[in-house]
Amino acid sequence: MKKIAIAIVCLLLAGVAAAWYFMRDTDAARDVLPSDASFVASFDPMEFTKECGFNLLDLFDLIPKILSGDIKSTGIDLTEPAYVFDSPIGVSAISLNVKDADKLEQLLNSIGFASEEQQGYKWVNNNKAIGCIDSKKVLFFLSSSEKQDNLRSEMIKLMKQSRQDGPVMDGLTQQQGFLRVCFSCEDSGFKKVFSGIIPDFKDAYVNAALHAGARDLTLSAKLLAPKNSPLMDSEKYALRPINSNLADFAPADPTFWFCANLRGETILNYMKKNFINSQWQAALIALNVFFFDADLMLKAIDGDVMVVVPKVDLEHPQFLLTATLNNTDFLKNSDDWEETKLKDAPVSFKKRSDTDYTVTYEGQDLYIGVRNSCLYLASTMELADNACQKGETNDQMKAIRGTYLNASLDATQLIKSYAPMALMLGAAPQLYETVDAIDRLVFSCDDPQNIKLSLTTKKPVKEIFKNLQSLLTEK
Repeated sequence: MKKIAIAIVCLLLAGVAAAWYFMRDTDAARDVLPSDASFVASFDPMEFTKECGFNLLDLFDLIPKILSGDIKSTGIDLTEPAYVFDSPIGVSAISLNVKDADKLEQLLNSIGFASEEQQGYKWVNNNKAIGCIDSKKVLFFLSSSEKQDNLRSEMIKLMKQSRQDGPVMDGLTQQQGFLRVCFSCEDSGFKKVFSGIIPDFKDAYVNAALHAGARDLTLSAKLLAPKNSPLMDSEKYALRPINSNLADFAPADPTFWFCANLRGETILNYMKKNFINSQWQAALIALNVFFFDADLMLKAIDGDVMVVVPKVDLEHPQFLLTATLNNTDFLKNSDDWEETKLKDAPVSFKKRSDTDYTVTYEGQDLYIGVRNSCLYLASTMELADNACQKGETNDQMKAIRGTYLNASLDATQLIKSYAPMALMLGAAPQLYETVDAIDRLVFSCDDPQNIKLSLTTKKPVKEIFKNLQSLLTEK
C-alpha cells in the first residue's frame, strides 16, 4: 500500500509539472517591462476578439491586409498581449510576442526597416525606431536614427532580464478590458495638467481599461492612492453627490447635458483663475461695476448645476444652465436696476421682469433669471421663458442621483448635424449603417476616484465590429 501511495503521489506531481509546462505563461513580451516603469499600456488581441466578435483568424488576416497585401503572416503572436511603456532611460518602447522571427523580419523589411544580426539578436531600424528580435519577442525603442546606437545596450538589458513586478504592472491587472493602461501621477503629464489644483501626487496611480459590453464600449478609469493622500479627499474639490432635483426642468431629449453638485464659490474661483484676460472675465467685471453683483449671484449657487444643449445648431448655438440656489441676496437691489446702456461699454443690461433680465455683450444676448429657487442662464428667449419650469420627466437624468458627475451626448444627432459628414454617410450606405448604430456618449462618476466614459449602441457591439471589419478589408 505504501508503494502504491508513493506511486500515486509521484503521478500527481508529474501531472502538476506537466500542467505547469504546457499551461505556463508564454507572454514573453511582458518580461521586458521594467519594474520602475511610469507608464504601461497593454492590448490583448484574444480579449479583443472575445469582446468584439472578431474571429482570431480574421484578426491575423486583417493586419497584413492593412500593412501589405503580399504578406501572408505578420510573424507576431496575436494570442498574447502587446505592450507600450516608458523605458528607464525615458524612451517610449513597444514590446510584442513573436511567433515567427523570420516572417516578422520579412514584414518589417517590406515596410522600410533595414535589418542585421548583432550580439545574438536580429536588429531592425528605420529613421524613427530601432527593434531587437529574438525567437519569442521583439522590443522597439522609438527614436531618431542618430540616437539609436546608444540605445542598444539598454535594449539588450531589457531583453535578457527576468520578469519584473512593480506598482504600474500591478495596477494594470486591476481593470478588465482588451486595452489597459496604468501610469504614475507623479511621473507623467497628469501632474502638469492638475498640479495647480492638486499639489501632492506621491504614490498615486491611475489605471484605465477599454471594455466592450453587449451594447456599449466603455473606458473605465480608477485612481489608486494612499488613504491619506489629498487625492482621496472629495471635499477638497467640492464634489458632492447629485440630488437630481433639476431633472424635470431640462428640455426633453437634449443633444447634450451635464450635471454636478457644486458650490458657487468654487465656480467663481475657477473662473477667476482660468478665464484670465478672457471675454467672460471682462463681462463679469462689467456686470459687477455697472449693473449688479454677479459675484454674489455665483456665490449663491449651492447644489445641483445642470448645463443642457437642447439641439445642435452650429450657426446659433443653444444652451441652458440651471443651478440650485441657497439664497437670492443678489436680487435685493433689483428695483434699482434699469434698462441701461452705458456709452462705449461692451455690456448692456435690460430688465424683463422682477426676476428676469437680459445681458447683451458684444451683440450676444444672455438671459438670466430666478424661478423656483433656481438660477437660469439661457442663450435664447424661448429657453429663458421655459427655464426652471417642470416639463416631461427625464428618467435618464433622474437615474444619476447619488453620482458625482454625469454627462450625456447624443452622438447620432451630433454627427448628422455636420453637413460634410452627412453627405459622406449618404454616399456610403455601409458606413452610414455603422455610424447610425451609435447611440450616446455617456460620462459618469459614481465616486470621485472612479469614472466611466461609455459609447452606447443601438445594435450589439459585435455586429457593429463585424460591419467595420468588412469595411476595412473590402477591396
